[in-house]
Amino acid sequence: MSHQVRTPLTEIRGLQYLLQDSAEGPRQAELAEALGTSAEILRTLIDDLLDYEAIDAGVLELDSAAFSPRQLHDDLRQFVELLPRSPELHLEFDYEGEGSLFFVGDAGRLRQVLLNLASNAIKFTARGMVRVRVRSRLKKGRGELFVEIEDSGIGITPGRHNSIFDSFSQGETGTSRRYQGSGLGLAISKRLSNLMGATLDFQSEPDVGTIFRLRVQLPLHRVEASEAVQGSGPGINPKALIGTRVLVVEDTPTNLLITRLLLEEMGCHVATAGDGIEALEILTTTAQHLVLMDLQMAPWDGFETTKRIRKGEDYEKLSHIGRIPIIAVTADVSPLARRQASDSGCDAFVAKPFTRDELMLELWRALPRVPQSAREHGGRPSIAPISSSVLLHASQGRQGLAIERVEMFQHGLVELLHQLKDRQDAVSLGEHLRDTENLGLGEMRAALSDLLVAFNGVDEERWSSLLQAAWTAHQELQRQVLQMRQSFETAAYPQGKTHEFPDFTEGD
Repeated sequence: MSHQVRTPLTEIRGLQYLLQDSAEGPRQAELAEALGTSAEILRTLIDDLLDYEAIDAGVLELDSAAFSPRQLHDDLRQFVELLPRSPELHLEFDYEGEGSLFFVGDAGRLRQVLLNLASNAIKFTARGMVRVRVRSRLKKGRGELFVEIEDSGIGITPGRHNSIFDSFSQGETGTSRRYQGSGLGLAISKRLSNLMGATLDFQSEPDVGTIFRLRVQLPLHRVEASEAVQGSGPGINPKALIGTRVLVVEDTPTNLLITRLLLEEMGCHVATAGDGIEALEILTTTAQHLVLMDLQMAPWDGFETTKRIRKGEDYEKLSHIGRIPIIAVTADVSPLARRQASDSGCDAFVAKPFTRDELMLELWRALPRVPQSAREHGGRPSIAPISSSVLLHASQGRQGLAIERVEMFQHGLVELLHQLKDRQDAVSLGEHLRDTENLGLGEMRAALSDLLVAFNGVDEERWSSLLQAAWTAHQELQRQVLQMRQSFETAAYPQGKTHEFPDFTEGD
């Protein structure tokens, strides 16, 4: 039932985004925005009802995996900042704890509870502030997580304090009409907290505000300080995905169309595959940075397709792509589906129906692994500086033209790298990135991909080091071009004659 309900809702939400962006005039824009509001209310209601039923039936499973409290805070901040709010409302975030601390628990459900509390705080606060504080510490050999979400909103009347966590309950009579809530959010949050062994309580005063507090003790996961996950920072640059090549694997034509159009609006270059077999064919012939993988397909489902991609990366057929990030997309949000996706080789998980911002966030979070992590990933083959077969194919088999095209690329590249010293517009960077793919310049493509990611959200220190890496790749490319020129000349003139460099096609 979850899959059957979520899939058409994903299509409705996607069409609404596209209608809103292409609206001609304020009237159409207003109608599209109203449609989006209704779709989001319906999505929240469906999520709440499905979770409530699962909890009530005792079939909801909790995940157990290592997670960083700091990363939990940063993820929460990113999602909360995407929520619609009054311009007179100020958001504050604060984290306190060791960056190397890792706990073991269900980070997804914790995030769900905290996002629900923060969403309520924003919904019931027209002006003033909403403050999110996260504290993590060691306590008696275990980890303790303490979260406080405070607002200056309408508050909760004393007569409602005892029933606020009841199902289908709101803080005051008429609130569900005024704020369009189902009254299930806090009930689900309380039940999830109980399942996780957490305490969830609050204090509130009408017209002053409310503070919700969650406290939970969890097992520790010991890691070295060097393994600590650093927060990715708040917000997403609207240009973050410009130039990103995304392969969308989806067997539902409507979903495929909507996802492609959404990605193209983000500045992505999109390839599409209707099944896993077509996806493998595309990956063997074109360079892609990311894969969005639907899990419910035939003849291979997304799990099987992902396994085949991962297996192919270790062999000649797909070894040229390194380890490409794969994001699972599905309406099945059960822990079992998440585990199966992870076990098959997926790097992230997006639940249908998703918002455009949620999709953008997951893509953006996957980008730092492209392709620098592929070069650093243990056991993976190194990226060849030049793929002669790709380059010659792009040059109609003419060796002279191949050399000329690479040298022209290098000439423009030097100007670009000097310009990027001051982090100028990334449009030229995206154009050069496309050229590296067309010419088969693997190592240069990797370096420029890293730079494009850094341009859209990485700190200045990493930017400088990646820019230096691009210069190094440029020098290596120069050396390879010289060697290639010499090898072509030697093949054409085995006696070492100094004739003009020839052009010829394959078979001559």
